[in-house]
Amino acid sequence: MQLDLEDPRIVLHRTDEWVFGPFEPYQLSGDVGRVVCPCGWVLDGPADLLSLYYAVADSVIGAATASLSDVLARIRSSPRPQG
Repeated sequence: MQLDLEDPRIVLHRTDEWVFGPFEPYQLSGDVGRVVCPCGWVLDGPADLLSLYYAVADSVIGAATASLSDVLARIRSSPRPQG
């Protein structure tokens, strides 16, 4: 989701689907299966590369990468939540 910078209680955009979740076999089983827990991220601005580090099923650590501009474009293409 994207929050308003001046008032982060205001949600500007939110996708209607998860952009990150457990899908791979190693994410579905373990001490606590079907759980991925984001722990931190690093942005390489010049390369437009977002790296997300996450815990997996209480058994391993994973890393996912994506283009920050692609992630933001997906979020911004979603409508403002009603309510």
